[in-house]
Amino acid sequence: MSKMTTTFDDSYLLDEIPNLKYVETWSYYEGPLIGVFVLGEQKYLYTWTDQGKKHTRWLAVTMSEEQYANLVSDQLNFHTYIISHEFCFIVDQIQDKMVRAWKVPIKELPESYLPTTDAGMMELDLEEVAASRNDT
Repeated sequence: MSKMTTTFDDSYLLDEIPNLKYVETWSYYEGPLIGVFVLGEQKYLYTWTDQGKKHTRWLAVTMSEEQYANLVSDQLNFHTYIISHEFCFIVDQIQDKMVRAWKVPIKELPESYLPTTDAGMMELDLEEVAASRNDT
């Protein structure tokens, strides 16, 4: 594993780490790559962006029920959806523990953190998505 090369200004660092709760996994390869988390009633799309020796780094953006349905049905382009937000949360994790978080303007993200412009959700196995839901 390599060292993460992207750093974010400390002015974006959050004093408290959001207590996001896992809901479901949308994409998995040797670990989750895209998932859904909630904070209270608000859903967040949570996608893997980077990895270092100890940390994995994730990008999280808010998601309405309509956006959720449109993403899953591939009526909303993944890249377009992410860049339509003014800001996102960048979260560093060690295993399953969130250890640091930033609120970063989307325009300041490196291109490597964004999905490709043709990224869609058509490859999702919706039965696997439903099976991954954590109803506890």
